[in-house]
Amino acid sequence: QLDPSKFVNFSINFKEKLLRALSDDISIDDNSFLRGRLSANANETALQFDVPYIRYEDKVFSQLRLTLDNENPLYKSFIHFEEFQGMGLNLSQFQLINTVINDRLHFRAEYDSNSLHNEVNFYSTLDGNQELEFAIQPSKI
Repeated sequence: QLDPSKFVNFSINFKEKLLRALSDDISIDDNSFLRGRLSANANETALQFDVPYIRYEDKVFSQLRLTLDNENPLYKSFIHFEEFQGMGLNLSQFQLINTVINDRLHFRAEYDSNSLHNEVNFYSTLDGNQELEFAIQPSKI
């Protein structure tokens, strides 16, 4: 049994040379960091991944930030990037936030594409048969 008061704080700086050893298809800014707190108490766990630039094959993100925070009352996860290019898409100012309400994972995404501002709201949950249920809520696309 883990003592709930035990935790570890960390900050890891990712370097492109290390990632290149894993794959030639990836390129990352040397100022990319994974920071966080891992705790025996899951409610106190938080992670933040900051990447100024990352490219995998023909997909490119700039100013990517991924945040996971079980203590935050407003959201459990947050993804933001300034720009994404690849797979025939050109997105900017993308933000995705998620929270849990009544055993449902609720998501809201906002982004710009082709000079249009888009908002997508959806949720996911398990139904009575433990099968995944997915629904899109009122959105502006």
